[in-house]
Amino acid sequence: MADDVLAEPIRPLRLAPIPIRDVGAVVARLPEPLTSFVNRDHELLAVAAMLRRDDTRLVTLSGPGGVGKSRIALAVAREISGEFRDGVAFVALAAVREPALVPVRIAQALSIREDGQPAIARLQSALRDQHLLLFLDNFERALDAAPMLTELLADCPLLKILVTSRARLNVSGEHAVAVTPLDAPDLSDASEPDTLLESAAVRLFVERTHAVDPEFRLSAANGETVAAICRRLEGLPLAIELAAARSASLSPAALLAGLATRLQVLSGGPRDAPARLRTMRDAIAWSDDLLSDDERMAFRRLAVFAGGFTLDAMAAVAVDHEPPDPLAVVDLVGSLIDKSLVHRLASPAGGPLRFGMLETIREYAQERLEESDEAEEMRRRHAEYYLTLGEAAEARRIDLTATARLPLGAERDNFRAALFSLATDGETERMLRLAGALWPLWLEQGGIGHGRTQLADYLAQPDVRAHRRAWAKAASTAGALAQAQGDRVEAQTLSQEALAIAQEIGDDRCAGMAATTLGLVAMVDGDLDQAASFLEAGLASFHVAADARIVWTLRHLGSVAFFQRDLPLAIQVAEEGLRMARPAGNGLDTARLLLTLSHSIALQGQIERAVDHLREAVVLFEDAGDSWGVADALVSIGEAAYERGDLDEAEVSFAQGLERFRDIGDPEGMAVALVGIGWLARARGEAAEAAEAFRAVLALFGDRSPRPQSIRALLGLGAVALDRGDLEGAAERWGDALRHAQSRGDALLLATVLERLAHLAAAAERRPLPARLLAAGAALRAQIGAPTPPVEAREHSRLTSALSASPEEAKIASADDAARPLAVAGATAAMLDEAAAVAAAIIGPAEEFADLATERLLSTRERDVLRLLTEGRTDREIAEALSLSYRTVTTHVTAILTKLDVDSRTAAAVFAVRNGLA
Repeated sequence: MADDVLAEPIRPLRLAPIPIRDVGAVVARLPEPLTSFVNRDHELLAVAAMLRRDDTRLVTLSGPGGVGKSRIALAVAREISGEFRDGVAFVALAAVREPALVPVRIAQALSIREDGQPAIARLQSALRDQHLLLFLDNFERALDAAPMLTELLADCPLLKILVTSRARLNVSGEHAVAVTPLDAPDLSDASEPDTLLESAAVRLFVERTHAVDPEFRLSAANGETVAAICRRLEGLPLAIELAAARSASLSPAALLAGLATRLQVLSGGPRDAPARLRTMRDAIAWSDDLLSDDERMAFRRLAVFAGGFTLDAMAAVAVDHEPPDPLAVVDLVGSLIDKSLVHRLASPAGGPLRFGMLETIREYAQERLEESDEAEEMRRRHAEYYLTLGEAAEARRIDLTATARLPLGAERDNFRAALFSLATDGETERMLRLAGALWPLWLEQGGIGHGRTQLADYLAQPDVRAHRRAWAKAASTAGALAQAQGDRVEAQTLSQEALAIAQEIGDDRCAGMAATTLGLVAMVDGDLDQAASFLEAGLASFHVAADARIVWTLRHLGSVAFFQRDLPLAIQVAEEGLRMARPAGNGLDTARLLLTLSHSIALQGQIERAVDHLREAVVLFEDAGDSWGVADALVSIGEAAYERGDLDEAEVSFAQGLERFRDIGDPEGMAVALVGIGWLARARGEAAEAAEAFRAVLALFGDRSPRPQSIRALLGLGAVALDRGDLEGAAERWGDALRHAQSRGDALLLATVLERLAHLAAAAERRPLPARLLAAGAALRAQIGAPTPPVEAREHSRLTSALSASPEEAKIASADDAARPLAVAGATAAMLDEAAAVAAAIIGPAEEFADLATERLLSTRERDVLRLLTEGRTDREIAEALSLSYRTVTTHVTAILTKLDVDSRTAAAVFAVRNGLA
């Protein structure tokens, strides 16, 4: 019986007669499988519909060994057998190698007597008036007999033929159907058995495993492992059958571990199965045996590619023609596709065609490559090709005049394999060159974490610093990746070293990248003056090198101006960058500058214009494969939707942006999305969900971080606390937010804190402070040209309406009056002093809070601990008095010393007595 009939069941077959009209004592029978037909209904219906059409008379099901071709064909034959007057005739051709024997074998199967004529003539005579479906199984070893089928069809008008073959027949009138593996499960739902069973691959594994282990059940505990097994086996039915057969002696976890080497585990099929189906290796070897010498050589050489290959890559690595013959390459890959050993892959938009192998087939080809004397040479060619490709892509990226980029995302696995080969072979300098050139892939197309891991390994190898230029470039790339993931220490260390070497050897490109990274580190730390200094140095280096990353640095300088709340300058710098990027056709740089510009004009209240820029940026980012840019633009669109009151759109945009940032591994981006999700949840009245999102931000950076997103998360937690009437909780969170905003010197954040504190003042009935705070916030916003966003404005408006219209409050509410003590030239220090005074008045009386002049705010529990500490009690005595654990008390004591800025328990006690806290 055929390989694919057994590909799913690999069990003995019972033959059942199918009556057809006598064509000379003909009795043809279809095999009857002893196991169920698992979820190929879509293919069954499609092929059956094809055979029912009058214009379709020859259908070929092709695909790799073990994919289920014969099981589908058998099911189709049974489904439509009643629609053929003379039934269905089955002919097994697996053992036939000589094309001339094919008509002989068909005649024998149909019991057509010999009469001295050639077999084809006897078939034509016997089948000329037959309304019959001829099912020819495993035709691949006699492909040269395919023209005989068209002769037969031409002379027998009522005949139809259904063929299974690992290779297409490539004859006139053929309707070829490529049979693909079963759908593999989605690992994100792997804990839900019912969801997993929607996958045909999982159902097949469960059913066949239960046959050898009746106690086996799919559960939440083993679901993820079973899903991983089916994905590792790529949904290939024969592989799943063979793996399931191992379940009698291996747990799912042990089976998955063993599949690291698939071909070793995928063996041990039933003794009564054909030899070619008892192991996966034998099943693939059956296909290998169909190849010509040139095809076999190409097949094993293509195993050197990881994750697929292009025709150019195949020509450079796997073919010996010099120069490569493009037509010969096309013919080779086409033949391997026809024989189901290679298949087309999805190609990036605008990119070249890509091809690949199922990993199980590739593993077999790798074995054949290692057995040959070509393995080392193929790895050398492969590494050389991808070094050239990586450096060419980088050169194109930094060329100010280049309008086309080389897509790299699809080649991640090949770059990883090339780097490994170079490192293993001691090619240190070339390894560093490739690692340093791949920043367009890692920074712009995702995979930052993976890039960092690889670079860390390569930069840690012995003697790498001897290659100073290559090391500095790789280190500058590693520093940029570290900064993108929020690791400021690693980013600073690597970039400083790279900058020093680059300046010494005169490498302006490397110096520009390192200086830009140092500028970004300083910007995130809130040191905007130092950030501007580094970025201007980077800009100068990129100008000397005529490097397109000039527009990067302009964008970052625009961000510095944005955080300095100099919105006109931020807009001016972004527009300058756009004037360079747009004419050059640099879509990615254009998108990033649009992103920066949108942030500034959104703060000015131009929300719709900002959204237009953001939507354009998303398209450009998608075209460039820049996942980070798409994520940032999506989150910004979510913020705009939130301000418009479209909470559904905001929810979708925030969720999509967060998912992408998580995939990239960017904590800064995740924090922005989570803050948006938190405020959105609060707007819907979902307090618990809002608090969870805000706490997730603080978990990323710590609640003492002065980062803008930490401050916004503290504001959110304070708002949630005030919503439930927890004035003390709101004061504590907003007090922290105020101190952080002051430490950054961020007028916008400070204005936001003051406006939030107005709500706390109103709840605490501290009039006329609410009006004073709102007016102070408005004055700060007026200075930087950033009006209150619509959602906050509506919330503040409700507060204003609720306030009594006393003469004093009316006077304070006047923006002009409130601006006089604040809005004066060079009055930044005065603004902060005013804010501190306002906060002191809001936060509470002196007996509740320590030293308002230093803005140190203790929680209620910390004040209790401080009071007992002042009485001279030990930590254990305090713990007993307050019913706390000893560890909790020691944590509180450490926090008190930090907040009071003292270095001993005695100093804390003195401070408490002096300030009336004890």
